[in-house]
Order: sequence, then structure tokens, then C-alpha cells
Amino acid sequence: IPANVFNEDRTLKVSVRTNAERTYDTGIILVGNSNYTVVSTYNHDTREGSTVTLNSNKYTLLYNSYGKSETAFRTVSITLKANTEYYIIFAYTKDGSGNSNEDKMFIESIDIE
Repeated sequence: IPANVFNEDRTLKVSVRTNAERTYDTGIILVGNSNYTVVSTYNHDTREGSTVTLNSNKYTLLYNSYGKSETAFRTVSITLKANTEYYIIFAYTKDGSGNSNEDKMFIESIDIE
């Protein structure tokens, strides 16, 4: 989201659903001021809303399905400061189980209000 998109604070809302097996499959959403590819060194057992430092950059962990076995849609949100550039980063880790048709993260909607 480029910095010049809005000149007042806005709220980012993301509706998401993750089919996971508690600690094996994990979906996350990070919001920060730089682009990054999440690698396997990410600590999955981090609370939503926490500040996560990856590659020397700070991100807010907006969503983390770790340990939840989520199947229902949830909407998570964060305030975006005006005149600030943001990146929304989606990541999903999958174990080696055979039920790959069920192990997915779905993004239903992304809204900026």
C-alpha cells in the first residue's frame, strides 16, 4: 500500500480462514513497512498483535493460526497510519500429511476503511 494512497489514518481489515492441524500447519499475516519472504526460521508460537522482527524490520503479527485448528472465518484488523507505506505479508506452512486438500489458508476479503 503506497504512502500516498491516503492522508488520514485508516483501518485495514482482513477476513481469513485457515484449515490447520493445530501445531503442524500454520497461516500468518504480517503488516509492516518493508517487503519480506517469510522463511522457516519464523517462530510460529507468537501472539497476535505482537511485534515481530524479521530481517531487521519490524512487523505486526496480525493473524496467527498456530495452535488454533481454525476452520471458521475470522476478521482481523489494524490501524494504518496516514502517509506511511505498508506491506501485507501472507504465509502458510504445510506439513507432510496427505490431506493437502484441507490444508489451506483462504483470504476472503481485504478492506481499507
